[in-house]
Amino acid sequence: MNSFDKFDDIEHLVEGVLVGLRARKEIEPLRKRISELEKAIEAFREECIKLREERDFEADLYKALKNDYDEINQQLDDEQKISSELKRSVKALSEERDKLRDEKDFETKLYKILRKDYDEANQQLDEEQRISSELRRSVKTLSGERDNLRDEKISLEKQVKTLTNRLDDANKKISESEAKRRDAEGTANFYRDTYGELDAAYKIYSTLNGETRFDLAGIFGAGDTAKGFLSGAVQESHLNSFWDYVSRHPDEENLQRLFDFCFAALNLGFREAPYTRLNVACGNDFDDEFMRRTSQSPQMGNVVRVVFQGYRYSSGNVVKKSVVELG
Repeated sequence: MNSFDKFDDIEHLVEGVLVGLRARKEIEPLRKRISELEKAIEAFREECIKLREERDFEADLYKALKNDYDEINQQLDDEQKISSELKRSVKALSEERDKLRDEKDFETKLYKILRKDYDEANQQLDEEQRISSELRRSVKTLSGERDNLRDEKISLEKQVKTLTNRLDDANKKISESEAKRRDAEGTANFYRDTYGELDAAYKIYSTLNGETRFDLAGIFGAGDTAKGFLSGAVQESHLNSFWDYVSRHPDEENLQRLFDFCFAALNLGFREAPYTRLNVACGNDFDDEFMRRTSQSPQMGNVVRVVFQGYRYSSGNVVKKSVVELG
């Protein structure tokens, strides 16, 4: 039984009360009031019927009206108390009605909010399902690619192992070749340091024309080999005559380079070098102690060209003066 059915029972109770009141002479003044209350109750009944679909609240209403009925049954003589209780009941119903209306408005707003959230949640769920479906497809694809990559990795590891072994062999061979190269470079450096200058000088000598080599036969002999060439180049007794020959051929640069080689090689044959080259420079004043003029040079002036440097003993005396040209 809901609250509205209980409300019908209250009507019957009220009717019973009216029957009891009619039996009394004093109820006539109350009849009009009760009639008014009946109309009010009828109005509230219609209001409650309308609210029946919106909220189940009649349990509290039943309790309130049951209390009113018990008080009316006990205090039939006290119309004011009945009226007061009914007024309180009416007020309570009005407040309950307003409360229900407020709750209805609140629930309507709440429903709209929840409906919006529900729609958004459904939309998000659809999107999540779509993404999940795509992710499942991606996972399936990636799983296949992972298996392929695993196979490729195994294959590459085998290739890397093979290449590593080859690289180790290659590095070993490179190390061996590097060691051989260093040995070869050491040998080449030794021969270059030891025989490089001799080889270069002998090549210069070999390029001289036959007439010049004939003129130098007294210094270098036949000069058919580098060994024979060196034998004549380091003889101290040949140094002066070779310088004289070169000074007569001032434009022969190769002859001057050969003399430089012979001069240096001769000095190397002694613990202390016996000879030192002079150091006449362009712009110097003419000094006949260290210089002699070319036949085409004027008698006075400064050095404008050093044709061929002379040399002296390391002890100090000049052996051959530098040939210069004055200007």
